[in-house]
Amino acid sequence: MTKGVAIVTGSSQGLGKAIANRLSRDGFAIVVNDIASKREQIDAVVQEIQVSGGQAKGIAADVTKRAEVQSLVDEATEKLGPLQVMVANAGLAHADSIFELTEEHVQRIHDVNVAGVFNCYVVAGKKMLEQRKGGKIIGATSVAAFRGMAMVSAYTASKWAVRGLTQV
Repeated sequence: MTKGVAIVTGSSQGLGKAIANRLSRDGFAIVVNDIASKREQIDAVVQEIQVSGGQAKGIAADVTKRAEVQSLVDEATEKLGPLQVMVANAGLAHADSIFELTEEHVQRIHDVNVAGVFNCYVVAGKKMLEQRKGGKIIGATSVAAFRGMAMVSAYTASKWAVRGLTQV
């Protein structure tokens, strides 16, 4: 018996992996998520959680695409049970001077870090309302959401946006 399902986006490595492992230890069934090209890393985190006694499933999905986030949530709840926690953690940064950032870099950072979080909030929120069991929706950010950082200006702007979206 688990406390419910926790989806952690961008959890094939780094902070997302640590969050997924912690939520597993806290009794949640975990959905390890990242983009399809990170399938091996997704599977490795799933195996790590299972070896430590937790329940986990890996589902590849691109958070920048609302339909893929919907499929992620639908598959997670069909296979594991009610969604209790959504951690919108997927994100990326590009370290460079603002004068060196291309439009493509800025757009990709915005797509993943802002639109991806928005997609997760909307899809998970609707699912939680439909289930009528409550839940928690968390947007991962960083110190960049509170203080400007010169060499990661687009990342900083995206994290300020996540902070604003989360406080709505």
